[in-house]
Amino acid sequence: MKDMAQWSSPRRHRDLVLLGFPVEVRRGFAFFLILIVFIYGGTLGLWTAGAIGIFTILHELGHALAARAYGAEAKISLDFLIAYAAYQPPRPLLWFERAAIAVAGPALQILVGTATLLLGGINPVNRFDIGTSEASVAVWWASIALGILNLLPVLPLDGGAIVSSVVERLFPRHGHLFMIRFSLGATTAAALFLFFTSNLQGFLPFVVFLLIYQVQALRPKPQTAWQRLKPSGDFLRDSLMTGILVDNQRIDAAISYGAGSFALCPFSDTAVNVARALMLRGDPKGAITWLQAAKNSSIDFATLLEKINAAYELQELHGVNEFDALRSELLLLVQTR
Repeated sequence: MKDMAQWSSPRRHRDLVLLGFPVEVRRGFAFFLILIVFIYGGTLGLWTAGAIGIFTILHELGHALAARAYGAEAKISLDFLIAYAAYQPPRPLLWFERAAIAVAGPALQILVGTATLLLGGINPVNRFDIGTSEASVAVWWASIALGILNLLPVLPLDGGAIVSSVVERLFPRHGHLFMIRFSLGATTAAALFLFFTSNLQGFLPFVVFLLIYQVQALRPKPQTAWQRLKPSGDFLRDSLMTGILVDNQRIDAAISYGAGSFALCPFSDTAVNVARALMLRGDPKGAITWLQAAKNSSIDFATLLEKINAAYELQELHGVNEFDALRSELLLLVQTR
C-alpha cells in the first residue's frame, strides 16, 4: 500500500482493469510465482503459486476499495517481491482512515480465503482438515496465514505501516527509520528461529523476502534534483518553489527548502507552505509553529488568513485550540486595521 501523488512508473508488461482499478502486472510478478513453484515443488508448488497470485490481487483490491471509499483514486501494481495499491487522496487522510485502508487488504484476503475453505467443507481452524489436500493447504497458506502475517508490526507489512504512522506522528522524521531498524532486527530473529524449527520452515521464504526489502530500505538513497535545490534569496521565487514542492508531494524537500528560505528572508507565504508540508508529514504541532511564524512575519493579515483558510492540508487543524486561536487573532487584526 502506498500513498502517491503521481502514477508514473517503469515500463509495464501488461495492463488490466479490475473493478475500475488499473492493474499493472510486471514480469517480475510472473518470475516470483515461478520461484514459488520451484521452492515448494510439484503440485503443491503449483497450487501455492496460483493461490498466492489470486489472493495477492484480492489483498490489493481491499486496499484500493477502501481508498476509493475515502475519495482517492487508486491503482494496483504487481512485481517481484512486492505488490501494492497506490492511491492519490484528494485531501490529507486522517490517521484512522489510513489505518482502515491498511487493514482492508488483509481483511478481504482472510475473509475470502475463509469462505473458500468453508465452501469446500474445510474447517479453517482445524489443522487436520486443512491438510487433507494440497489445494486446501495452498488456499489456507495464501489467504489466512499470509493475511495474519501481514498484520505483524514490521515493515513493509500493513501492520508495520500502521505502527510506523503512529510512531512518526509522535516522533516526526524519526519514526520511519526506527521502524525499519526494529523490523530488521525482529525479522532477522524470526528467520533464525524458523531456520532451526523444522515444522515451521515453510514460513522461511516469506521472512527472507521481508529481510531483502528491509536491507534495501536502509541503504542511503541518492539525492534527487528536488533535494539538491537551494534557496535563491528572492522571497517571492522561493515561496513559489516551496509551494511547488508541496504540490508535488516532495515533503522533505519542501520543508528543507522553505526553512532555508525563511531563514534568509522571513516571508509569511513561505511559512504557510512549510506548514502545509508538515501537515502532509503528520506533524500538526510543527505546522502550528510555522503558522505562528507566518503571522509574526506578515504585513498583510487579510491575505494570510485567506491563504490559511484555502489550504486543504490545514483543514485537519480546525478544532485544534492553538490553530483556532491563531485564526481568531488574525481575524481581529484584519478587523482593527
